[in-house]
Amino acid sequence: MDKSKQISRRTWILIAKNLIVLSVLVAVTLVGARSWFAAPKTAEATGASVKCKQPEDLEIAVVAPNALPKAGDWVNGGEITLDNDFLKDLKFTNMTSDGIEFMSPYISQQSGMAYADTGRFEKWEPAKENKSYMSFDLYMRTKTPNKSVVLEGTTKLEPISTEQENNYVIGAARLAVLNKDYERELLWIPAPQIYYDFMNHRLYTNASPGNTLGRVNNADVNFRDGTYNHAYYDSSGERHIIMNGNDGLIASTTGDYTLGSRQTIATLDSITQNYYMTRVTVNVWVEGEDSESCARFVDGQFKLTLDLNFDV
Repeated sequence: MDKSKQISRRTWILIAKNLIVLSVLVAVTLVGARSWFAAPKTAEATGASVKCKQPEDLEIAVVAPNALPKAGDWVNGGEITLDNDFLKDLKFTNMTSDGIEFMSPYISQQSGMAYADTGRFEKWEPAKENKSYMSFDLYMRTKTPNKSVVLEGTTKLEPISTEQENNYVIGAARLAVLNKDYERELLWIPAPQIYYDFMNHRLYTNASPGNTLGRVNNADVNFRDGTYNHAYYDSSGERHIIMNGNDGLIASTTGDYTLGSRQTIATLDSITQNYYMTRVTVNVWVEGEDSESCARFVDGQFKLTLDLNFDV
């Protein structure tokens, strides 16, 4: 791959600071900053809680990946406090992913721009959960048979404030839901309408699914890929594009950071101690293969609201 094309494609960086994930599912506050172009600082999880918004006969438990819920983890409404141990090292660093497999690329610089160096793939590493990206397992159970669980269209991933820098980061944010077999049920781009033209240092907030901005005329390959599509590198260093509407990809069209339509994420089909239950894995990350992932936006903040319901 030609290096100049890589550089014009996007800017890779380490992103983290005051990432705030709040609301009805998980609330995590991170402090500190770390950027590819800034001196490293520490990011710590200072608090985490779960507020349940779900039908009365649905119980949920949020635990670290691959952990089993204990009796005291299950809730039906109200609020619980998570064990912060599995979040304490979270820094949301540079990475790329299809929502299932996460890679930390080797980063090189040229002319003040950072990029994923595919010529040094031997230095790429698998990204670590809750170090470079957030990951947790959500268990769900009910005593009512034949139930499926959906994320309501009101599910939202939005900036904490309307300051411009917050919008940049939310444009590169991604959320994936994997089923118990670690197959992708959902890959969500909450704000595909946001596009940063880093060659001209200008933010657009009205990109359409048909790429009809009409004001962007440069060599940024990301925009030609389509802001409503998802580009990433796999574990072999090969770049891929998932088109909107394919392979579980949902690019919101509401413009208000909501999912917009109901999405089934699980069927409660395993019977354990008189409960029908299952588990999904939720992954949240900032995608480096996105023009909004730029070093000047390390102050970006966003909040996540997952609205669970039965598919009735």
